[in-house]
Amino acid sequence: MATDETDNQFATKAVHSGTKHIEGAVNTPIFQSSTYELTEERYAGWAAGAQHTLLYSRLSSVNSDAATEKICAMECAEDGLLFASGMAAISTTLLGLLSHGDHCVAAPDVYGGTYGLMTDELPRFGIEVTFADMTDPSSYEAA
Repeated sequence: MATDETDNQFATKAVHSGTKHIEGAVNTPIFQSSTYELTEERYAGWAAGAQHTLLYSRLSSVNSDAATEKICAMECAEDGLLFASGMAAISTTLLGLLSHGDHCVAAPDVYGGTYGLMTDELPRFGIEVTFADMTDPSSYEAA
């Protein structure tokens, strides 16, 4: 029998990780609230930089926090971010990693929205993108 959360099997993590037992619920209830009461304690946590402070559902919610915890447990990750779309995740990642003056080498067959981001938007931030044939090492070495 597992004695530690990290020893649990993948299926057990998928079912039980991130579950918020609120008011005796066996599973996390669906919270439809978009805003939360801003207590002094919550405000202090938010002001101190606490990531998962319940203020507004677009920033954090019980349900998104539970889903994030569940995915992190299954992936053995310390923390994670949950996005509403793949493009939100991709653009946040690229804009978080790349800066003005950087050069990114990418495959030309990326998702269409990503291609548009790389050809239309990233250059506006001073980020150069070159597309190279990833099956040909000399192609991306030259880029």
